[in-house]
Amino acid sequence: MTIRAGSRAADVETLTRVPYFGSLPPREIRRLATRCVPRTFRPGAFLFEEGEPCRGLFIIADGEVEIRQVSIRGREHVFHTEGPGAALGEAPLFDGGGYIASGVARA
Repeated sequence: MTIRAGSRAADVETLTRVPYFGSLPPREIRRLATRCVPRTFRPGAFLFEEGEPCRGLFIIADGEVEIRQVSIRGREHVFHTEGPGAALGEAPLFDGGGYIASGVARA
């Protein structure tokens, strides 16, 4: 699972699929792409864990990420799965809090 592709052209293509950035002009998307950092995760690896401080916005270039949360009884629940073009971690990025769920690479 790749959070972002390795070339700037691929970054721009990935960013244009993200609904948050849909109204940005191409120049701004190219500028934003220069700030992207490539990350690749193996299946089962945590992108972020529930409760930890925000480390940034994750944008899925390919693969899938399960969004999980542990209940007060200690049981883990998978809420949903996100795929290419999804942005993850936007709430704590803007409110300064921690992640409210965990993101785990699936494929």
